[in-house]
Formats: sequence, C-alpha cells, structure tokens
Amino acid sequence: SSEGTQAAHNTFVVMPLAGALSLGIRAAPRCSVFRRASAGLSLRLSDFLNGKRAPSPGSSRRRRRPALRFGIIADVQYANVDDAYNYEGTKLRHYRGALESLSLATREWSSDSRLDFVAQLGDAIDDQNKESARSAMMMLQKKWASLDVPVAHLVGNHELYCFSRSELCRVVPSMAPFYRSFRPSEGWRVIQLDAFDINAIERDADSMVEEALGFLSCHNPNVGGRGLSGGDLCQGLRGLQRRFVPMGGGLRQAQLNWLREELASAEAERERVIVLSHIPIFPSATVPAALLWNYDEVMDILRQPAQGVVAAVFAGHYHAGGYAIDEVSGTHHITVPSPLHAEPDDLRAHGTVEAFEDQLHIIGAGIVPSRELPLRPMPARPPVWFPGLGAPHLSGSLQMATL
Repeated sequence: SSEGTQAAHNTFVVMPLAGALSLGIRAAPRCSVFRRASAGLSLRLSDFLNGKRAPSPGSSRRRRRPALRFGIIADVQYANVDDAYNYEGTKLRHYRGALESLSLATREWSSDSRLDFVAQLGDAIDDQNKESARSAMMMLQKKWASLDVPVAHLVGNHELYCFSRSELCRVVPSMAPFYRSFRPSEGWRVIQLDAFDINAIERDADSMVEEALGFLSCHNPNVGGRGLSGGDLCQGLRGLQRRFVPMGGGLRQAQLNWLREELASAEAERERVIVLSHIPIFPSATVPAALLWNYDEVMDILRQPAQGVVAAVFAGHYHAGGYAIDEVSGTHHITVPSPLHAEPDDLRAHGTVEAFEDQLHIIGAGIVPSRELPLRPMPARPPVWFPGLGAPHLSGSLQMATL
C-alpha cells in the first residue's frame, strides 16, 4: 500500500466454503440475486456538485430500502509486530490493532441481515508477515468466515509481496479471477479491477516483472531496467510523474478492453456501476505516488458511458483516504482510509454503502467518514417506434412506446 512518497467476465454466485459463503464463478448469463424497491428523492444542487459528508445516517434511509447494501474496508495490513511510524515518520501504524479493526467490522456486518456483499479492497496483511504470511492470512480468513454474505477480495501490493498468485489463490480461493464483474442486485453491476495486472513486485512472474521495470525505467530514472537502483524512488519526479513507482501497477490492454465492454453492456442494460480497485484511479482522490500507472487510460474508459452510469469508484492504497467527484462523468471516487490509521481508543475503520436510484449513502465507522453522494440521473430510454402503428403526426392511436 502507499502513503505520501510510498504510498473474465464472470459472475459471482453464493457457494459454501469452510462454514462461510464465498464468491464463486459461473459462465452462465448473470442474473439479479436480490430485488429491492427504491423510491425517488429530489437532488440538491449543492450535494450534486460536492460529495457531502452526512452529519448523521439520515432520515431518508429510514423511509425507504436501498437497492443495494454492501460493506467496505481497505488496507487492513495486519501484522503481529509492534506499532511503527510510516515511511515519512508522520503517522503511527497500529499493525496488531488492525486485526481488531477487522473484527469490529465483521461483527457489525454479521448482524446486518440486509447486507448483499462485502468488498475487501486489498492489502489484507502487511509484507512484514513474509515468513508467516499464510498463517496471518488464515487468521483473517477466520474473521471473514463469520459472515453469511459473499466477500469480494481484491489483490493488493502487499499480497504480491508475500505470495505468488497461485499461492494466494490456494489460501484465498475466491480471490480468482482477479478482475471480474457481478450483479448483486437488480439494476446494479459491480466491476472488480486488477490494479496489478502489470507490476514490478510479483513473485514467480519474472518476464512480467522485467517488462514492468522496463516500462518504469522510461518514466522514472530511479528505476533500472533490471531492478531498483535504491534510494528515494521519487527523487526528481514532479506532480503526477510520481505515480511511476514499483509498488504501483496498471491495467493491460486486455483488461482495458474488457472494462470498456462491461461498461457498454451496463449502459445498454440501464445498470448503474460500482467499480472496485485497490489503487485509486482519479488524481484528486489520492496523492500522485498512490495513483494507478495508466490512470488516464482508465479514466477515459470510465467517461465513455452516459453520465450517471458509473456511480462510484472505491479504492484503497492511500492510507489517509480521500474523496473527489469527476465533474465530467459525475462519478464519485472514494479512497477508503486504512485501519492502520485508526486511533487506539476507536479502532473502527470500515463503512457500509447503501445504493439508491439517486444517491449513495456511506455510513462510516471510526475514521471512515459518512457521506451522502447524489447520483446524476440515468439517461432516459429513447422512444421506439413500432412498424404499422402509423406515422408520428397521426393521433388517436398508440404510436410509440418507451422500452
């Protein structure tokens, strides 16, 4: 994960695993698992322009049921080591406390009968677990086993420090495939990205790592084609160029093409989309050193559908967290704070997201802020003229319908 200078196409189905429910895969066409009613609520211009922090859960949620409800947590980064400051020496990290942060989250979610799924945005354990990574990850898996809903596990850089992908899938079978989509509720699609499709840190992937280092060396003189040259990896880099650091990653062309197709399909089927990524994609929601290598390509794709289709992008990686709205598309970009930053007297660092037709409500716990985020209206369906019903100027008969 990253702070400051460090900062396919498948469907999930519910499958029993070790006494819990896990996300499985099937090749059959996707279908909605849950149906929930939602009613309209007027938009306020001030909320439309800015992601407003909610002073309280809000009475509007008590008057209607959300179409979708899910839990969110990022960068637990548990390690059985003493607390220590981050790389800049500005924030004390509570490595053991992070396990309690996860326990508090799963305890709350396990009693939530309206929850559809939980998103774990990656970096579940810290790389200080290298010698005991498997046992540390299994300890976290026991926490997840208390839930009766699917858990979408994303891969983060700390997983790749500790495991090869094949090893990781043996420990967390539901981790694969690493990018995919699923429909947890009617009218909503969740797209899960692999932010480390190409990276310079992965175990047992020498050719890909060599390719990534070659790419980085073209943008960062502190990185050599055969490895790291040591020292400050951001030295001499300015602005958004600081994203080209080895702990980052990017999406290859195949995943970019898949993402474009997923969004086109969602727009055609009039679905709103939630995107999940370990690394933030929008510069204003993070710091440059914690930004996706090819964020610009991904942003171009996210902006291709009509406004209102891509409702939000949830990411981690930048421990302090952040928020910004893309005024071009109306997409909200939420970077979820890490439990490592939670205070000892309140270790909560998770949230529950309620999705309505016109708003997202983030019910934050501890250091995760609550927000009410208005959604731009979905484009209206175009009228369809049926042959044989007459020309548009004729009256007295049904001439068009909205599908």
